[in-house]
Amino acid sequence: NIEVICIDDGSTDTCLTILNHYARQDSRIKIIRQPKHLGTLKARQTGTKQASGDYFIYIEPHDWIEQDTCQRTFRFLRQDKPDIVQYGVVIEPSESMSEGTLRHLDTMFNQRVESLKGTETLLKECCISGNIPVNLCGKAIRRETAQKAFAALPTIRCNDDENLRTMYFILKCSESIRCMPQRFYHYREGLGLTTRMATSATLKETVGKLKSERDNIQIEVSDLQTTLSKQDNELIGLRKKNNKHLKLVRDRKS
Repeated sequence: NIEVICIDDGSTDTCLTILNHYARQDSRIKIIRQPKHLGTLKARQTGTKQASGDYFIYIEPHDWIEQDTCQRTFRFLRQDKPDIVQYGVVIEPSESMSEGTLRHLDTMFNQRVESLKGTETLLKECCISGNIPVNLCGKAIRRETAQKAFAALPTIRCNDDENLRTMYFILKCSESIRCMPQRFYHYREGLGLTTRMATSATLKETVGKLKSERDNIQIEVSDLQTTLSKQDNELIGLRKKNNKHLKLVRDRKS
């Protein structure tokens, strides 16, 4: 009971022909063609809007998942249906990859927490502690959570990596995460978007900028409130003077 959505991002080779070939053999495969190359973020947004499943799994073009990933993840979800389920990632190294780089990527992709609840806690564990990987691969995300996050992304101007931005807004829309010990996702190093992503320190910097903007707004509001308070006091003083003047005039008339 799965749906496979393939986004052809304006390919100029035989990708669309290959996709249509498989779609004719399996009705669960749905092909969406973008008229021109619009990039990873737009492809993910398009697929997220069109998907009808309860949870989404995002797979980069050169990667793959274990054959029973959906089945085993679905069984795991029956327990309490968190917003995000995270499972492990197997790094498929290139021939030139050093042992040190392999260990670094393996650690980066497989940071984990058993279970967490609360939006602020999730953001802290990802942005500050680095215990939740910022990559989308290796995660199953609730439909409502993903659609809400992707709907917010176009309104945000940020020059950081797309994975960082996307995960930040997904966590902002989430209340819970649970982790599975199995490694279902196979990532081919050097070919996908995630290898080019920055570390959680970059996301921390982005969050810091957003907080700074929020603080500036709060300062402006505070200054405005102080100004209004002064004006109110001045108005009260004028009213008192005016009342005294009116009383004096009445006394003279009497």
